[in-house]
Amino acid sequence: MRSYSVIRILVVLLVGLGIAYYFYSKFSELKDNNKQLSVELKGLEKEWVKLRQQQGEMAYTNQKVTEIQEQLSSVQSEVATLRQLVGDRRNSVLLLEDASQKIFARHRAAVWKAARHERFDQIVTPQGGIYNKVIVIEVRPKEVSFMFGEGAKGHGLTLDKLPKIWIEKYMYTPAEVKAAQVLAAARKPPPQKKRAN
Repeated sequence: MRSYSVIRILVVLLVGLGIAYYFYSKFSELKDNNKQLSVELKGLEKEWVKLRQQQGEMAYTNQKVTEIQEQLSSVQSEVATLRQLVGDRRNSVLLLEDASQKIFARHRAAVWKAARHERFDQIVTPQGGIYNKVIVIEVRPKEVSFMFGEGAKGHGLTLDKLPKIWIEKYMYTPAEVKAAQVLAAARKPPPQKKRAN
């Protein structure tokens, strides 16, 4: 029985060694896996830190975007208010210009009407024409009709030929005078070339 006990001890010892070897190999394997997991964990920690930084940056960026959108909204409302004011002012200016033109037209019509039978001792045109004892017959938008001299001959001068005193007195605008000058220049026949004999 003794041999049976020794065998039993040996079997138990061998089984114990086998179990010990199994656990040792598993422990080594787990130890290697643990090292690998530690390395992966450190990599994941770095990625997690980066993600947290990115998340913080995103939160900061979102906050700034929100602030900018609020400022933009405020500026847009101010721009809309300014556009409204500019539109109102433009309308006011247009109304004033319209009223001013109407007043000017009424006043000029009254001046033209009052000019009838006005007398001048002499007028001189920009082209050098001299007229003595002038009596205005009628002032019109494009010319002034008058009589001059002892025999009271009728005559008319277009805007491009009016003396400066009449342009100012009868309230012709620079634009009207310029248009008349351009029209008169366009009507002039081109100079004829002299033929060589």
